Amino acid sequence: MTISNKYWLLLAFTFALFLGLRLHSLGNDISNSDAARWHRRSIKFLEAIKTANYKETYQHYQPGVTLMWLDAINFQLNKSWPYLENSDEYVKINRQTQQLITFTLFALLLLQTQLLRIMYGKRISLLYSFFIATEPYLLGIDRWVHLTSLETYFGFTAMLAFFVYINKKNPLLAILSGGLLALAVLSKLTSLIFAVFIIITCVVILRKRAIKPLLTIFTTFILVFVLLFPAFGAAPLEVGTNLLIAVTKAVGEDIRGQYFTGFKSLFYYPIILFFKLSAVTLFLAIMSLTNKKSPLWLKVFFSLLLVVLTLADKKIDRYSIILFPSIVLLAVFALNQLNTKLIALLLVTHFFILVFGIYKYSPVYSAFYSPISGSEQIALKTGFYENSGEYFAQAAMYLNTKPRDEVVFIPNNYEAFSYFHKGKRTREFSPQVNYVVESVDFDRPISVGTYCNKLEKTFGPKGIPVVFVYSCQEVKPNPIS
Repeated sequence: MTISNKYWLLLAFTFALFLGLRLHSLGNDISNSDAARWHRRSIKFLEAIKTANYKETYQHYQPGVTLMWLDAINFQLNKSWPYLENSDEYVKINRQTQQLITFTLFALLLLQTQLLRIMYGKRISLLYSFFIATEPYLLGIDRWVHLTSLETYFGFTAMLAFFVYINKKNPLLAILSGGLLALAVLSKLTSLIFAVFIIITCVVILRKRAIKPLLTIFTTFILVFVLLFPAFGAAPLEVGTNLLIAVTKAVGEDIRGQYFTGFKSLFYYPIILFFKLSAVTLFLAIMSLTNKKSPLWLKVFFSLLLVVLTLADKKIDRYSIILFPSIVLLAVFALNQLNTKLIALLLVTHFFILVFGIYKYSPVYSAFYSPISGSEQIALKTGFYENSGEYFAQAAMYLNTKPRDEVVFIPNNYEAFSYFHKGKRTREFSPQVNYVVESVDFDRPISVGTYCNKLEKTFGPKGIPVVFVYSCQEVKPNPIS
C-alpha cells in the first residue's frame, strides 16, 4: 500500500470516528441547559421568516443565527413544534437538530483538513483530524444543541482559509474566509476575535497589499451576515446597538464574575483545560508553546483568545471549547517533531483516554474530567465543577416509570429535565411534591437532600453521582420560607 493510500485510509477511519462518536445514542443523552430555549427561539425565528417580520429574527444577543437556521429547517420539516412537552416529540426534534449540527461540524472538519494539508502537509492534517475526532470533552459539546461548537468550527476554518490565502493568493479563499467568518459571528459574538486577528495579521504580513484581501473578506462578511440575519437588514441601527451592548456586557456583567474572583478568575481557563483536556493533548500543547518550531501565528492567536476569555466576567467551562482547535494544532506540531515510536506511544495513550471516557461517561461526554486531574472530586472541592444539564435526562426517564400524578420539584436545570419528563413537575417546592431532583455544581458541591431526605436514585459518570432523586416520604420544612 502506498503512503498516499495509507493517508486516505487513516483519514477515512478518523472521519468515521468523528461521526460515530457524535451520532451514537443522540436524543436520549442530554438536553443541555440552553437547548430548549434555543428550540423556542428557533420557532419564533421560523415564524418571523415565514411572515416576513424580519426584525423578529433577532432572538438573542449572541445572536445564534446559524443554530436557529438549522433548527428552523428541522421544525419546518417536522411541523411538530406545538407538541414538544409531555411527548416523545422533543427527543425526536432534539436528536435531529443534534444530527444537523454534527454534519455541519463534519463538513467544516473536512474543510479544515484540506486547508491544513495544503499548508502543512498530510501528516499534520491527519493528526489534527484524529485529535479533534477523539478529544472527549470536545465531542461531548459537539453533541449539544448550542452555539459554542458552531462558532469554534466556523471561526477556526475561516482563519485557516485566510492563512492559505496568504500563501496561495487565490481570491476564492478570501471569499471563503469572509463567508465563514460571518457564520462564526452569526453563531456567537466571541468570534469577533477571529476577525480582529485576521485584520491585524493581514496588515502585518501584507502591509500595503492588505487592502484588497481585507476588502474582499469583509464585503463577503457583510453580504453573508445581512443575507442570513434579516433582522440586521430590517433594523440595522437597533440590532447593531443591541449587539454592541451584548459585547460590553459579556466583558463586564455576569454573576460568575462575583464568584470567580482573584486566582480563580485569573487562571480559570488554564484550570478548566487541565480538567477537560486529554492529558496527551495538554502535555503536547505545553511542549509546543515553548518550541520555536511551532507556528508563531498559532501561539499568538491562542494567547490572544486566552486573554480575551480571561478578561470577560462570564466564565463557563464550555466557553473553553473555542481554544480547542488551536490547542490541538499546537499539540500536533509538537507530536510531529518526535520519533515514530514516541508518536505511536502517545497516540495509543490518547486513544486509551478516549476509551476510558467512553466507558465512564458515554453517552454524556460533556461530563468528562481528565483522570490525571483527580476527576470530578477535585473539581467539586475546588469549585470548578459545572453541571449544564448532564444526567437530568436520565433522572427524568427514571421518574417516567413512576405514576404520572406524582409531582417532581427541580430546583436547578429545570429545562434539561422537563422536556424528557412526562409527569407533573414544578419549579416551586410545596407539601404536594413527591420527588426532588437535585444536582451538584460549582456553587453547591454537596447534595444534602435540602427539601426531602430519602435518597432513592443517583445518576452520573460511573462511580460518581452528580444528580440525585429524593423521595419526599419525609418532608423537610421549605428552607426558603
